[in-house]
Amino acid sequence: ATSVVIIALVFSPLIGIELDGPLGIVISNIILKNAYDIFLETFNKIMGQAPRKEEVQALEEKILAYPGVLGVHDLIMHDYGPGRQYVSVHVEVDSEVDVIRSHELIDQVEREIEAEGQVHLTIHMDPLQLNDPSTIYMKAKVELAINEFNADYSIHDFRIVESYQTTQVLTDVLVPSNVEEDALEKIEQDLLGHLNARFKDCQFILKLERDRNA
Repeated sequence: ATSVVIIALVFSPLIGIELDGPLGIVISNIILKNAYDIFLETFNKIMGQAPRKEEVQALEEKILAYPGVLGVHDLIMHDYGPGRQYVSVHVEVDSEVDVIRSHELIDQVEREIEAEGQVHLTIHMDPLQLNDPSTIYMKAKVELAINEFNADYSIHDFRIVESYQTTQVLTDVLVPSNVEEDALEKIEQDLLGHLNARFKDCQFILKLERDRNA
């Protein structure tokens, strides 16, 4: 805006044309654009803007780094500006570990991550039955169903979370490395439809990954 004013002062006498009016419109547009950007940024902070995918992934990796944490899911983040990020997440632990120890682990994760000033963290603990025969049986059935969908797909980190309402089935699905990143979302939706049609009493939470070692 200052440069535009200088241009008007210098060139108006040289060309004999008053540039104050046209360049004033340019300056007004600059001011309006800046005002709009400031308003939008403030509005998003007040309403709670969606976090970047990289932020969510970094926080998940930080939680997973704790020994005793088997997995995370249902992570929800609300960003209201620096120091005002509120996160709720489900953290999976081994059901065979003493509940007091698991609770201490959850408290430690919440306390240490909040101490870093990154987020205000609330964790829901999900105990998993890793050696349960029914889990092993269910995994075999899900593997078979996914193999019917695409014989090149495989699964790992298979987990089941039981509740009084439904059975959550969580697993990572490994797809061939030649699958494009943009196609993963469509594949996930199609695969969910395939599984939901065969397991009507289950809720599936899938994480698709490309096999980079293939």
